[in-house]
Amino acid sequence: MAIRASINWGLPIVLKKAFPNVEPVKRFTVEESTISDPYWLAGFVSGDGHFSVSILNSSTGKLGVQIQLKFKITQHSKNSKLLEKFLDYYNCEQVYLTKELGNFEVTKLSDLDENIINFFLRYLIIGVKSKDFSSFAKLLN
Repeated sequence: MAIRASINWGLPIVLKKAFPNVEPVKRFTVEESTISDPYWLAGFVSGDGHFSVSILNSSTGKLGVQIQLKFKITQHSKNSKLLEKFLDYYNCEQVYLTKELGNFEVTKLSDLDENIINFFLRYLIIGVKSKDFSSFAKLLN
């Protein structure tokens, strides 16, 4: 219960009533650390990262559309410091924060190619998301 009380929104009301004396465990704080293990980051992206392709209307160009590639990591806004660590680690783009969510997004093609694709070619994403990455990398090329 102590671990459950420390994640996301904490214990639901029903569990708070059933376990009134539970103290949440101390959480890891990003502010005090750096991302030092690239394999940790690859695993983190396997769970919380997103590779997307969008077709947008455009007033420029012959076809009237624009293709946008985007790498994104979304977290609760309380993890904004972690998202800022990605800025330092990948050396690209920016973090967008709202009241509830924060997003680290990379859309610049040179950053995607030089920083994101090269990183994940060295530190492989394992699991289903590896197929997303493979398709994404092919589209970028």
